[in-house]
Amino acid sequence: MAAVGCYTLRGRCVCVFGVKSGDLCGSEDAVAQMADWHSDAGGKWRTLMAILFIAVMIAGIAQLYLGYVGIEDWLGSGWALGALALAFFARIMLPLTIGTYLAMTNVFGYEWWVGVLVAAPGLLLIVPAMVSAVLGKVFSK
Repeated sequence: MAAVGCYTLRGRCVCVFGVKSGDLCGSEDAVAQMADWHSDAGGKWRTLMAILFIAVMIAGIAQLYLGYVGIEDWLGSGWALGALALAFFARIMLPLTIGTYLAMTNVFGYEWWVGVLVAAPGLLLIVPAMVSAVLGKVFSK
């Protein structure tokens, strides 16, 4: 069993399991961040982040549902399940984004621009991911 090492750094004793932790919490910035984390303002930020996390999760689940409904209406349930499998196993979201647009326009009857607005958050994440994947493969050689 490794011994616990204590190191004095700027007047503080920082104990980490056998690791000198000057880069972890010895700086004044890190101490200030931890003080803010435990303050009332930090609690408000954590609450806001929790609400934002829940909102993003609800939007993601809605996008999955709408994508499934749009592709099922257009191509059938087998293709819709395939699009869900692509999303979960290969992280390819483009078919579900197209399905989201189709669900909003064809199934629910909204105008084309409403379908684009609902599907756009997915496109904002897909395009940079595709560009970075292509550039990563081109410049890795």
